[in-house]
Amino acid sequence: MTEHMHVAISRDYLYSHGYSTDYISLNDLYCKPKVTSYLVIFDIPYNGCGTRREGNNNTITYTNLIKATSSGNTIKRLKDLHLHVNCKMLQDTWIQVMYLADDVIEVNETQYSRYDVNLTFYETSSFSQPIYDFPYYVDLNQNLYFEAYLHSSDLNLIMIVDTCVASPDPSDFTTVTYDIIRHG
Repeated sequence: MTEHMHVAISRDYLYSHGYSTDYISLNDLYCKPKVTSYLVIFDIPYNGCGTRREGNNNTITYTNLIKATSSGNTIKRLKDLHLHVNCKMLQDTWIQVMYLADDVIEVNETQYSRYDVNLTFYETSSFSQPIYDFPYYVDLNQNLYFEAYLHSSDLNLIMIVDTCVASPDPSDFTTVTYDIIRHG
């Protein structure tokens, strides 16, 4: 999982709609974009630069807003541009763009992603020697040492292993199983 949302906006697109790179920013004005000869690039952290986090059902959504104005003046001849950037953590990848005609041009951009999780068995309780065998065969009454680790810059997230089962058949984990962990 990346540690940020990466947004690249074409400078030609901004100029063709009357916007300058001088007047584009996040809600947090201290988080500046990188401006190249072709792009305006924002690397927006999941827990910084005004990014908001909202959780519901099976997703956590990270949201921020990129604003572009036609000039720094009070009187404007063009609508402001609002780029709503969202990252939803899910199992599938989707992209959604929405345009609204109003006194402000609103663009919603959502990308779905997956969490980066490591699930590793170890030989001993010191958790120093990982086991790379797949499938991993064990003897009856053998102790198992298992680590589940979530890679995320969002320190408010925790991971709980809900269910873990063993099976004598590596292709069937429903007919004959042994519960190692059930419902956390």
